[in-house]
Amino acid sequence: MKNRWEHVLKLVQALVKRPSLTGEEGEVADFLQRTLPEYGFDQIVQDPYGNVLGRIGQSAAGGLLFDAHLDTVAVHNPEDWHHDPYGGEVWQDKIFGRGIADMKGALAAAIVAVGELRLEGWEPSGPFWLSGTVGEEVAEGAMLEKVLDRVQPETTIIGESTGLQLAVGQRGRAEIILDVKGRSAHSAHADLGINAITGAMQALAEVAKLEAPSSGLGEGSLVATDIISSPYPGRSVVPSGCRITLDRRVLLGETPTSVLEGINNSLPSEINARAKLARYAFQTYTGRAVTGDSFAPAWYFEPSQRRVREALTALNRAGIQAGPTTYGFCTNGSGSAGKRGIFTLGFGPGHEADAHTTDESLAVDQLLGAVQGYKALFRSLLRREENVRS
Repeated sequence: MKNRWEHVLKLVQALVKRPSLTGEEGEVADFLQRTLPEYGFDQIVQDPYGNVLGRIGQSAAGGLLFDAHLDTVAVHNPEDWHHDPYGGEVWQDKIFGRGIADMKGALAAAIVAVGELRLEGWEPSGPFWLSGTVGEEVAEGAMLEKVLDRVQPETTIIGESTGLQLAVGQRGRAEIILDVKGRSAHSAHADLGINAITGAMQALAEVAKLEAPSSGLGEGSLVATDIISSPYPGRSVVPSGCRITLDRRVLLGETPTSVLEGINNSLPSEINARAKLARYAFQTYTGRAVTGDSFAPAWYFEPSQRRVREALTALNRAGIQAGPTTYGFCTNGSGSAGKRGIFTLGFGPGHEADAHTTDESLAVDQLLGAVQGYKALFRSLLRREENVRS
C-alpha cells in the first residue's frame, strides 16, 4: 500500500462512524465482514454470538490470533465534546471519536498491517486469525472464549492500548455485590427500624480498612462504584436494604472465593451484610443471551521468556523502541491467558487513560506506529511457530 495513512484513516473513520454499543455491534460487524477480504483474508465467518473471525492460511490448531473488541461504551455527555463523537475528525495530529482508542484504532491498524503484508507476498507458516469480538465492555474475556472454542491458537495478541509497548500481563477484575439488610419503619419513628443505609456506611468503612494486596502487576484495589437503597425512592420509609457494587482489581492467584472471604471476614457480625460475586447478563446483537460470573482473572508472562524476547526484538528491529509493560485495566486476555492458559501479549496504539473519555482521541503517530508494530509481530510470531515445528 503506497499511502499507509490514507488507508488507515479511511478504515478507522469508517469504524468510528458506526456506533457499536454493547449489544448493538451489528453494523460494524457487517462492515468488518465486507472489508476483511479486501485486505487478503481467505475466509470470514460470524459465530452465533456475532463475533467476526477472519482467517489467512489453512484452518488448523496453532498459529496466531489477533483480537480486538468491537463494542464501545456510550457517549453520555455529547454536549461536552468538542468533536463529533462519531465523526472521526482529525485535528492537531489526533483522531477523535468514541472507540478510537478503545479500540477501533488498533483494529484498523491490524487490518492495514495484514493488507500490507499480503501485498508483500506474506504467506504465514500457520493459520493467522483476526477476531472482532462483542461484549467486552460488559464481560472481559467471555466472548473471546467463544472464539477460542472454535480455534486453538498458540499465541494471542490483544490490541488494547499499550502506547506501543509490549504488555505481558494485567490485573483481573471482580465485580462484587455487597448486600446490607435492615428493617423497615416509618421515618417518623426511625428508632423502630434498622436503617440499611447506616449499615452500608459502616460496612464500607470496614471494607476500606482492608489492606490491598500488591504485586508486580500493581495493587488489588477496591472501589465502590454504585449504591442504591430499597425501597427506592424511600418516601417516609427507613430502608430495609442497601446494595453496594464494588470493583475489585485482582492479582495472580486470587480467586472468587479468596476475594469474597477477605471482604466478608472484615464485616462485624452486628452489620447484617454479605458480599457475593455479581453476575453479568446481556444480549448480543444476534439475539443470544449471555450470562456468567463477573470475575476475570489476572495473567502474566515473564519478560525473560523466549517468546517475549523475540517479540520485543521484532518490534525494536521495526524501529519501535518497546519494552515490557503490564495493563492497568482488564482486557480479553483474561479469557485467552487467564482462563485458557494461551500465551498472550498486548500491543496497541494509544494509552489507557484515553479510553472512555470525553473527546476520546488517538495520536496519528501512534496509529501509524501500530501498523508497523503489528507487521513485525505477525511475521515474527508465526515464523517462530514454523521453527518450533521443524
